[in-house]
Amino acid sequence: MSLGRTSTFLDIYAERDLKNGTFTEEQIQEFVDHFVMKLRCIKFARTPEYNQLFAGDPVWITESLAGVGVDGRHMVTKMTFRFLHTLENLGASPEPNLTVLWSTRLPQGFKKYCAKISITTSSVQYENDDLMRVTHGDDYGIACCVSSMVIGKQMQFFGARANLAKCMLYALNGGIDEVTKKQVGPKYRPVTGDILDYDDVMDKYTDMMEWLADVYVNTLNVEETKIEYEEAKQIVLDALKPMGDEYTNTLRHAFENNWIDVYAKDNKMSGAYSLGVHTLHPFVLLNYINSSRDVSTIAHELGHSMHSFYASKNQNIINANYTIMVAEVASTVNEILLANYLINKETDNQKKMALINEQLDMIRATLIRQSMFAEFEKTVHALCEKGEPLTADLISKKYYKLKKAYLEESESTLKIIGEEDFKFKKTDIATTRQ
Repeated sequence: MSLGRTSTFLDIYAERDLKNGTFTEEQIQEFVDHFVMKLRCIKFARTPEYNQLFAGDPVWITESLAGVGVDGRHMVTKMTFRFLHTLENLGASPEPNLTVLWSTRLPQGFKKYCAKISITTSSVQYENDDLMRVTHGDDYGIACCVSSMVIGKQMQFFGARANLAKCMLYALNGGIDEVTKKQVGPKYRPVTGDILDYDDVMDKYTDMMEWLADVYVNTLNVEETKIEYEEAKQIVLDALKPMGDEYTNTLRHAFENNWIDVYAKDNKMSGAYSLGVHTLHPFVLLNYINSSRDVSTIAHELGHSMHSFYASKNQNIINANYTIMVAEVASTVNEILLANYLINKETDNQKKMALINEQLDMIRATLIRQSMFAEFEKTVHALCEKGEPLTADLISKKYYKLKKAYLEESESTLKIIGEEDFKFKKTDIATTRQ
């Protein structure tokens, strides 16, 4: 969702209250901090199926900052600085997405402050205001991280997880996969000539998209099963039995001895995380609302907790710490054990399909995508160590090569998608931080 440029609007009232002595600068900054905290805690009313697709319940709230008006005046105010200053007061966070609408005509002091906050927090996004102002005027915002739209007049519809480029190949090939040569889609009549007729291709593409939409919706169109916390605990304990008696006994001890803050409540931080404390047991924060996804979250966070517990038990305070890549191994193993347990136990084919689909999506996001990001960072660091200049063109070429290798796309698929979609962007940097 796009907030627009609320900072510029709110600055009018802040200046009035400062002038009248109603509030001090410190108090106004605190108001802004509290506003941003509320944006970080917001949750959308979504269907359970949607939440199963997007782990962490993201909301993609974007506040657009600065930019230049159509009359040539910049729109940087004290409130613009205050919004960026929340990243210093509250710490870095992907929500809300603070996006600076960058222009060469922004004040130099503001440019320097943006650079400082970017370096210290890695939480600022930039968009080209000089480019977008020509099309949208000066009353526009950024929706869902990257897409520009006129405030109050345009809306963005966000689609995900449907590979329309591959769907086009199915349409051209009559439902046969380009790489495996297997019949994946329905046996529609393929294109056989050397010349593509637009109307013919679009008719075939439309038919294939209808099939793809039915497959996708039917896979996820499963009634949500509410799972009480007591039942969820037992499910996790049963699923993690392969880890051994000592492991599950420790988990049972965690459940029974208040290691876990379970339920969502007013003013509680959203999301879920595990905090390891050396020489003491870990602490786990949940926001349990009886959904099936919450059960997976319990297993995931307890994977971190058990990792921290055993590291603290067997290592000194220096060696007990571990890297992010290592940390996710323990949590992911727990999720996989839980998923296998649920899939093997489920007798309803439709629900089993949904569970398998969720697992496939997790594999793509956790294993393939994160491994690609790790290799990309290694590649870029290696270039730096060799003293090679990191130009946008060089980075994009390296990124394109990796993405092509990891996605195993055929040349024809890449041509349909277009190389532009495989270039490295600022949004990919933001993704690696999550």
